[in-house]
Amino acid sequence: MGKSVTIVRFTDEEIRAGLRDPGTLERLLNQAIPSHGPRSCDLHDLWDGVDYLLAGPSAEPQIHLIKRGEVRFEGLSDSAHGFTSAAARSLAGQLETLGVETLRGRYQPERMKDAVYPGRLWIRPESFEDSFQELVKAFERARRFISRVAAEGDGLVVCHFEDL
Repeated sequence: MGKSVTIVRFTDEEIRAGLRDPGTLERLLNQAIPSHGPRSCDLHDLWDGVDYLLAGPSAEPQIHLIKRGEVRFEGLSDSAHGFTSAAARSLAGQLETLGVETLRGRYQPERMKDAVYPGRLWIRPESFEDSFQELVKAFERARRFISRVAAEGDGLVVCHFEDL
C-alpha cells in the first residue's frame, strides 16, 4: 500500500460541476483513473519526487502542480485539486521552460531521503542516477500530457490516493 497521484483531464464545466457537487467529480475520477487512457497521466509513487523538483527548496521559480492548484475540491474520499483551462495553459508554459539540467540542479537525494516519499528511492547513493532518470521520465510524461490538454482547451484535476 502506498500513495499515488494521477493527473486527469477535465473540462472547465466538469471542474465547476465538481465544485458544486463533489459526488459528480468523484464519479468522473472513478471512471477516468482506472482506465489509464488518454484522459489521465499516472505519476504513481514518483509524485513527491517530481513535486520536489518543481517546488522544493532549491526550485526557482517554484511550480505548484502536485500539492496545490487553482481550486481545491472538498468532500471527496481522496484529496484533489484542479486547474481550469486558463491555469492549465499557464502551467504548461511554466513546465516547458524546465530542461533536464535545471531539474538535475534541483535534485538533492541526500536532502530528499527524509522529506520525499518514497524514501527508498533516495537512500542508496549507487541508485541516485537511476532514481533521477525515473523522475525525469515521470516529469516529461506529465509535461507532455499537460501541454496536450492545455493546447486542446481543457483543465486538470490532480488526485492523490492510497493504492490498495
